[in-house]
Amino acid sequence: MAQFRKFKTTQNDEQQQNVIPPPPKELKKPGYKGRRNQAQPTVAFPEIQREALPEVTKNFESSILKGSSTPRRAATTSKTPNQEEKHTGAYILSTQSNQLTKFEQTEILQYQRVSYWGQNATKKYNISDTNFGYDDNRGDYLGVLKDHIAYRYETQSILGQGSFGKVFKAFDHQNNCFVALKIVRNKKRFHRQGLVEVRLLETLRKNDPDDISCVLKLTHSFYFRSHLCIVTDMLSINLYELLVRFNLKGLKLNYVKHIAVQCLNSLCYSHNLNIIHADIKPENILLVKENSTHIRVIDWGSGAFVNQTIYTYIQSRFYRAPEVILGMPYSIEIDVWSMGCVFAELLTGMPIFPGEDEHDQLGKICEFLNMPPNHMIQKASRAGEFFQSGKLRSKHRPNSKSIQQHLKGQPADFIDLICQMLVWDPKQRATPHQLMKHPFVVNNEYSIQMVGQLGQGAVTEADKAKIKEPETENKFQAEEMGFKKPKSGTGSQLGTSSVQLPDLKKI
Repeated sequence: MAQFRKFKTTQNDEQQQNVIPPPPKELKKPGYKGRRNQAQPTVAFPEIQREALPEVTKNFESSILKGSSTPRRAATTSKTPNQEEKHTGAYILSTQSNQLTKFEQTEILQYQRVSYWGQNATKKYNISDTNFGYDDNRGDYLGVLKDHIAYRYETQSILGQGSFGKVFKAFDHQNNCFVALKIVRNKKRFHRQGLVEVRLLETLRKNDPDDISCVLKLTHSFYFRSHLCIVTDMLSINLYELLVRFNLKGLKLNYVKHIAVQCLNSLCYSHNLNIIHADIKPENILLVKENSTHIRVIDWGSGAFVNQTIYTYIQSRFYRAPEVILGMPYSIEIDVWSMGCVFAELLTGMPIFPGEDEHDQLGKICEFLNMPPNHMIQKASRAGEFFQSGKLRSKHRPNSKSIQQHLKGQPADFIDLICQMLVWDPKQRATPHQLMKHPFVVNNEYSIQMVGQLGQGAVTEADKAKIKEPETENKFQAEEMGFKKPKSGTGSQLGTSSVQLPDLKKI
């Protein structure tokens, strides 16, 4: 037999051997004989054995095995995002980028949780303006109706606006509730005072776990677009708005009594913590609910710890204590004076000392309380502005009126309480603890839980360190103030009332 050369098999030959053979051609006739006149043997093709595919890939079997003429690409499995992943900034960017501005498309990636991204708002910001178009020239956050704050809160309306910034009514999409959201002006001085307010609110909250102190409750604080934001409970109308509803003719005595006892309760608590509010007035005392007599003392933005007072121009004029007007050192007693003015106004509907300026203000106080003690005039840095040769420069007549006459017809114990609060010398003025033992409070028919010694001694020596007035009004820079920038992924969300406070001694 002829010998054949053995050829080396190539890789293609080996691959060809592994290819599944085509099905056999059908024989023309049974018993067909070929050239050699021999019966064509029947070729038996082995049956193709296929293993069962895993459940996940059963639907993606090769179409060649099924006899299909058009092969299909095997599909890959895609993981369905869970609910937590659907709230990440990255997921919202990938699915809702058309609802985000170019600035937000970068900003949102810093947020691990996104509850609302302003999808219902018409966002009109000029990125070339101050702070990428989000601030006005004053440093106030502009805000747009129904836009988001920190990808969580939806702005509904403006509750108030002042030198500090703005307070928005906002809806918390994470907790499904309305809140009051204070956005501090983007200026160094106001950021710094905002930090003091956060520290005060944290101290007030931590020492009152049962919420019996009748003060505003801090729920959350964070930074957003260079602004310090403070979130608190949403409350109802303030006492001035309540007086307006009664045509500025005063409230019913029983109503005033219940409010007054709660206000004294809050003063006693802040006194225990060595905290000065420094802006007590009807506008800063709010009803918890519109038809309720429960109140909260709000707006601690002008406040300070005792021995940390840094401002000389404080308190609204009608409620400004005489030691502040005269330029003397002040402490917690100024809140007692202001609260006494508020109590008198709640009874009559009108301020007891409605001065048009500070000279008129001091003159009206002299009409009710006569001249201030000589030792106060001698120590007052501004005495020369108001007095000359021991007499008033203004035309007011000292001691021409009396508190008793002004509050004629009111209960004697309530009048006596107010008289003990409106005293020239702060050292002779009744303290909050003394007022809590006054017959008006002790005999009050309304029963509320008193704070007593709650929070007393909680302030550390470090908290009492002196704060120096900042020298410049430059744009706030977090690094200058000792702040730590939020880590990537936090989105400036620093947790419940967890703004990272700098060492105030370094400011």
